[in-house]
Amino acid sequence: MTRRLVVALGAVPLALVVTASAAWGFFSSQGAGNGTVMVGSLAAPTGVSATPVAGTVAIVWSGVAPPGVAALGYYVTRSPVPSGTPVTVCGTLSLPLASSPTTCSDHLAPVGTYTYRVMSTYATWTAASAPSTSVVVGPVTTTTTLDPSSTTATYGSEELLTFAASVTSGIGGSPTGTVDVTSGATALCTIVLPDPSCSPDPAALGTSATPYQVTATYSGDGTFSGSSSGSSAVTVYSALAITTTTLAPAWAGETGYSQPILATGGFGALTWARSAGVLPNGLQLNRDTGVLSGTLVPGSASTPFSITTWDANGASFTTPYTMSISDAYVNQRSTAPAGNNSSFAVSLTGGVIAGHTLILTVAQSCTTMAGAPVDSHVTGVSGDAITWTKAVATGCTANGDTEVWYGLGTTTGGSSTKVTVTLNATSHVQFANVTEYTGITGWDGTAGASATASGSGVQVNSGASSPSTAGELLVAGAFVTRPTPTSLTGLIDPFVDLNVVNPNSGFAAYVVDATTAQVGLGYTQTVSGVPSAGAWSAAITAFTLSAP
Repeated sequence: MTRRLVVALGAVPLALVVTASAAWGFFSSQGAGNGTVMVGSLAAPTGVSATPVAGTVAIVWSGVAPPGVAALGYYVTRSPVPSGTPVTVCGTLSLPLASSPTTCSDHLAPVGTYTYRVMSTYATWTAASAPSTSVVVGPVTTTTTLDPSSTTATYGSEELLTFAASVTSGIGGSPTGTVDVTSGATALCTIVLPDPSCSPDPAALGTSATPYQVTATYSGDGTFSGSSSGSSAVTVYSALAITTTTLAPAWAGETGYSQPILATGGFGALTWARSAGVLPNGLQLNRDTGVLSGTLVPGSASTPFSITTWDANGASFTTPYTMSISDAYVNQRSTAPAGNNSSFAVSLTGGVIAGHTLILTVAQSCTTMAGAPVDSHVTGVSGDAITWTKAVATGCTANGDTEVWYGLGTTTGGSSTKVTVTLNATSHVQFANVTEYTGITGWDGTAGASATASGSGVQVNSGASSPSTAGELLVAGAFVTRPTPTSLTGLIDPFVDLNVVNPNSGFAAYVVDATTAQVGLGYTQTVSGVPSAGAWSAAITAFTLSAP
């Protein structure tokens, strides 16, 4: 509605007030003469309706015309019923909605009962509509999903399992509150939104042959309704544990040591690793099988270490170990008598400990007439209350003779201890080697340990010795007619060379065999690093060892 008024202005001030049902204006003027002003009123919106749909309230109203040429706008407020502070939900006084369209949506209205008013605004004028009828806003429907990090878990390590939950609605927004992850009546863990996930206790669920059905339940909040996920199957496998608590004892120099580390429980393939300390020198742990194996080098010490296994679920178990390692080889004293000797003495400058065993490897040349029977030239070995026994010999051949004798010490001998070797005729001794060992309980004469070989050529190859008991000590000696360079270019692996005689006209070696597999001696004769044919003989014998 618009009114016109013509006012005659005099010499005194004049105030003019024009009122309307929706807004008012005030004008003042001072001066002389005649003038004309136009005064308008701002109407309030009408026909306000509010309709709740899935958590969103749609507000519609009938617009009004602006009283002048400036832009007209609207903003909408929401008031709780029966009382409460109004809240602006669409537009603002300073930034109103455009005059068209005459609708807006109140997104994410809290659960409750409300009325809505629409405010028209023009310049600094405002006009409020009548309130809408009361509307009831219910919770927004949500959907909850559950995503476990794995369908399997290992008992005692279930905290490695992660349950991720997602709560969504069709109108967006960020639901608040909690999500409870359960299996039947068993509470596993609780997600506090907006955190995305949680993990159960280490032993939340017992071992089960059938899968557990796990669900996630959203509690809802003031805007969003609660909801539950579908079930996810999770199978819990028995706890992982290493059952091998001790390791088989070993000897330094032992070849083929093999100790399986066994475990029970867990899921899927296991992975193994040393997790602390240092493995004995020469041993390796297979990461896939858990077998500890290798050749313990002489001097390997018993040091503590730990082994850990992991299953496919990431569960782990660790066991500490200290392997008992004994050194069968104690000391070595060698001699190389020159020339021809009917008897000679080997001095053991380091002495002998009672109960230890001395092993003598001696090589000698010998000749025989064609067709005549031959025997070894060594007729006996004695010395310092030690009883000596011949373990193995090649027998005197045209190529020479290699023999192994052993003696069990019954007394402790000092630096003057002697070992006397007696020959039945004048014979040239190529080398004599005496080595002291611990733990020998006897000669194994029944396991093919008297293997011998002789001949001529580049290769030295004895017959193979087959220990009857795993963990026996095998001692080998080889006699060659040509001096062997100290570089030992031929292979004697896995033997440990014991001969320090110079010139090296032969050698002795030992190895502890962890199995009953055959072990043979192979060596290539060389001169200045070049293979060279020559006469030779070789022997291997086995001795049983007590447990370390």
